[in-house]
Amino acid sequence: MTDIQNVPSGEKSEPKLVRCFACKKPVNDPEEFPTPCQECAQRYPPSLLKACCDQFDYACKLTSGEIIYFTKATISGEYCALEGLEASKQLSTRREQKLPHPFPRGLDVRVSDILWCADAPEGS
Repeated sequence: MTDIQNVPSGEKSEPKLVRCFACKKPVNDPEEFPTPCQECAQRYPPSLLKACCDQFDYACKLTSGEIIYFTKATISGEYCALEGLEASKQLSTRREQKLPHPFPRGLDVRVSDILWCADAPEGS
């Protein structure tokens, strides 16, 4: 059986509080969920924001030269935590692009050190 809430005519029900999935601030347009706030949409690359709410294959390149493959991101201030770093995908023929460790619990990266970020870097 389904619970039905009757709202007397003329009265509005309380809107559900929707927060930006990146910075956790309230979002003005709760129609689209999940959605970033305007500030986050302008500050972060779209593919990095997508990685915060849609677990899939992503890649980013750091200013230090490493290319990191990951499946999930969580933004926290100036940093983002990259998770799902498969050791087999982190291999590179160029020494400066290799990660020094497998990072099985993820890696915190300064967002300003990301040169580019890609959704489905090897196709979907």
